Amino acid sequence: MIKRWLTYENAVLGMLSLTFGLVFFDRMALTFLLPQVVPELGLSDTQVGLLGAAVGLCWAISGYGFGALADRSGARKRILVAMVIGFSLCTFFTGAAAGFLALLLVRALMGLTEGPVLPIAQSIMAEESSPKRLGFNMGVLQNASGTLLAGLVAPVLMVALAERFGWRQSMYIVAVPGLIMALVLALFLRARRAPGPQASAAAATPPARLTVRQLLGYRNIWLGVLIASTQMAWLMMVLLFAPLYLVRNRGMAPPDMGFVMAMLGLGALLWGLVVPALSDRFGRKPVYVAFTFLAAGLPLVLVHFNGPVGWFAAAVFCTHLAAGSAAIPISIVPAESVPRHAVASAVGLIMGIAEIIGGVIAPVLAGAAADRWGPAMPFYIGAGAAALSAALALFLIETAPSRRGRTAGAAVALNPAIANEKAL
Repeated sequence: MIKRWLTYENAVLGMLSLTFGLVFFDRMALTFLLPQVVPELGLSDTQVGLLGAAVGLCWAISGYGFGALADRSGARKRILVAMVIGFSLCTFFTGAAAGFLALLLVRALMGLTEGPVLPIAQSIMAEESSPKRLGFNMGVLQNASGTLLAGLVAPVLMVALAERFGWRQSMYIVAVPGLIMALVLALFLRARRAPGPQASAAAATPPARLTVRQLLGYRNIWLGVLIASTQMAWLMMVLLFAPLYLVRNRGMAPPDMGFVMAMLGLGALLWGLVVPALSDRFGRKPVYVAFTFLAAGLPLVLVHFNGPVGWFAAAVFCTHLAAGSAAIPISIVPAESVPRHAVASAVGLIMGIAEIIGGVIAPVLAGAAADRWGPAMPFYIGAGAAALSAALALFLIETAPSRRGRTAGAAVALNPAIANEKAL
């Protein structure tokens, strides 16, 4: 039984999942410290939105750029290790920022180094996965460790560290695990340049990368951009604005806020394991639509739910459903819609544009809306974004191997020539 799990596929899944977990942990760590950071640095809600936007914009630029470079050069391991070292150093220097502009610069650099991690990791995982486990593996990679560390551990740990040592020292401490993970990847991850065993046997040399226009010729890719962008807006409204809103506007003590956010992370962890597995069996589209539509209730819970902290946390846990479906439009569907040698480019493109729209534009607009019309505005925007994301997903072409044969026109999504002809 144990030997069955001791495979290189599972080892890769564990390493890459933990790596992306640290990426998301470091990105979100500052969010849980905002109740301390905002008064010390004198930040407005608009500036809080700009900090999130800086990470998102640079994440978007580097995600596609370095993803395409990794596809073209084959140097995925080297690029991945370098990025892990880079974002860990940025986490350290976040604690040294003396004012808003310095903090903005460091967070922008963090976005540049974190952006390529998921596209490159998912392209490696696509090669190492058996077909029947592709959805599960890619879902676990994107959701499990990230939600465990950033959603469950980070709220409790960062609040506890900040209360004991201060927010600056807390950032110094949490920079260390990323450096350790970079060493683990350098030692144990195999460097593979050629297309994986599931690629065409005729591909003696790495094929030319697909251009942005060619990628957008796939219906599932341009739809994935729209779906992921609206879901990203939902996610950022919750993660970026909820900690400060719960303490400042709902009167929660910081430890209670940390508990509520941890339950949000626990929900994301559970749904992150369940939803991709369900999509392997029942199809990517119906699972995404159902879970994301229900998740539109989460931002409304944060604003309107009244009751004890325990019940509040339970409601948050039960409505954080869309976190589990995030991998479907960003990673799973693209990996099943384009050639394997273009997976990092496709994931990077979708993630990059989603970051610009949902992670850059949406937080800035939401922060400005909060300053003008009240602090609840970001959550109303988030609820609408989740509902729109679910509606857009109705137009996806199914790619799950268990359901593909039942979907008319699935060849359009999986055949570049047909897809490009349709797009043009």
